[in-house]
Amino acid sequence: MKYIVISLLSLLLFSCAKEVSNNPVNTEIEFDTGSFKFGSEAPDFEVRDIGGNAIKLSDYRGKVVFIDFWASWCNICTKAMPEVKSIYKKYKDSEFAMISISLDYQEDAWKQAIMSYDMEWTQVFDQKPPSEQNIASLKYNIPGIPTVAIIDKEGRLRYLSYHNKIQIETVIDMYIDK
Repeated sequence: MKYIVISLLSLLLFSCAKEVSNNPVNTEIEFDTGSFKFGSEAPDFEVRDIGGNAIKLSDYRGKVVFIDFWASWCNICTKAMPEVKSIYKKYKDSEFAMISISLDYQEDAWKQAIMSYDMEWTQVFDQKPPSEQNIASLKYNIPGIPTVAIIDKEGRLRYLSYHNKIQIETVIDMYIDK
């Protein structure tokens, strides 16, 4: 019963998300970001990576940060994985960091997906009781997955939308030193 309720809530979240334009330079995406605005300081969070290490967004100041909200059960997320990997490979040797934040329900499924898709970058399992306000997905008001946030070197939110490789690379290129 618990999984049915969680599944229905996930479907509701995904169906409430707004459609995004294909304009490659559109960084003012139609997401309800709540109390923060594009260009303002991105909400900080602290989560644990696959090795149990504390990961804080603020520790990545000085790098452009690509945050990928996803789950192994999300078909759209897994179909986007080759694009996510190509973005990682393109920018990994520059002032860039990638964090994938999983909204999986089961930690074992998350770990299996990491191995299956050969995800070399920082992996985070973000499942805590919804009453805790340090969940990254709640801080970013994520309406559905997959969703990408891009944070500039000064820690400001520059992009929040669904996967669109052209838009993502355009925004990263705007804020990264080549």
